[in-house]
Amino acid sequence: MTSPAWVDEIVDAVLTVAQPTWADVLAAVAAILSAVVALVAINIARGQLRGLREQIEREARPYVTAQVVPGLHGSGSWDLVVENLGKSSAQGLKVDVGTIEKRDANDYIAEPLQRFLESELTLVPGARIRVMWSSDFQGSSPAGIQDSRTATLTYWGEADPARREKPFIEVYPIYDSTAGHGMPTPNEGARANGTDKDLRNIDNALRALNAHVGELRR
Repeated sequence: MTSPAWVDEIVDAVLTVAQPTWADVLAAVAAILSAVVALVAINIARGQLRGLREQIEREARPYVTAQVVPGLHGSGSWDLVVENLGKSSAQGLKVDVGTIEKRDANDYIAEPLQRFLESELTLVPGARIRVMWSSDFQGSSPAGIQDSRTATLTYWGEADPARREKPFIEVYPIYDSTAGHGMPTPNEGARANGTDKDLRNIDNALRALNAHVGELRR
């Protein structure tokens, strides 16, 4: 039994439509390639944005350093300098150098230094704190820390309070006082001769002022 002619015409029309032409194939391939290129571009843009965000965070965060330098009290003294070199405030700053034990009853540095290091500090950008670290003057007993230590600094930035749970951590080696013998210190200048008390006082004051001004730039 043969089908009516109009049925054959409909079947032929459907088959013609269902069978893709080369133009249809090329259009489909072009669409797929466009989608792949778009996905690649999106991933590249995401990576660039992520890198830009990390760069901004690095540039905006605080950077706190610690070092021991010749002290303001003159030759034989050493000071600890803690400084924020970053572009935002360092919050909750703590400096851990281990336990500081008094060397003897005359040690006037150990206990105040320990209390200072155990407190939480805030350093705005460019701020620095300078405290006595040790002293070993001729004719007096040593005070403070005389051995090598490791200073561990923990803090977070003001713009990222979530860092409280995972703060920034910086570790700096601090060597004993013998390692600093090669550091230059300000020259006190020539000493005045004579026995005039007032002139000697002025001489001592000027030499002390010269040393202090020189060390304040360190």
